[in-house]
Amino acid sequence: MQLGWKERLGEALRKASAEPMPEEGARAAVAMVIDPGGRLWMMVRAERDGDPWSGHVSFPGGREEASDADLLATACRETHEEVAWPITAADCLGALDPVRSPVGGRSAVVVQPFVFWSEAPPESQLNHEVAEVFSVSLMDLMVGAGRGEFTLRWSGHEVLLPCVDIAERRLWGMSLRMVDDLLERLRLHETS
Repeated sequence: MQLGWKERLGEALRKASAEPMPEEGARAAVAMVIDPGGRLWMMVRAERDGDPWSGHVSFPGGREEASDADLLATACRETHEEVAWPITAADCLGALDPVRSPVGGRSAVVVQPFVFWSEAPPESQLNHEVAEVFSVSLMDLMVGAGRGEFTLRWSGHEVLLPCVDIAERRLWGMSLRMVDDLLERLRLHETS
């Protein structure tokens, strides 16, 4: 019998535990929400001066606050604040490996991605930090649809980086590393 997405994701995340989150430095958490249709929900950040991730495709989330019980609570709180998706710790299927930002200085952060299950496509109410939400098929991502490379001018150099083009949007950087971690876990689970 073919397992549904929830079971496949849950098993894949249980088989390979996430690396531990570093205790030092700024920490953040994001929510990678998946619905029964196997669609991964993402957002486009609003264009804002001073935001190093302005206009980028990302996942809802943000920096840990002292009032958060843990990083899972951070992911839930930030997701509710940014897009009003009603996720809770009970909806979490597991964590992926932490991702360190390439940006130094005040913007440096280590992000803990959590994978959440939503019984239906989430309805959104966007705050000022979010330009739009959209979803992408996990199957499309697994078969490499839209996969390519682009040139980024960074610190006076041109750097060739991997990306996934989704309609008018480009998934790359930290968010792509999170997606690739999830896809690799699914592939390893399904070939074992």
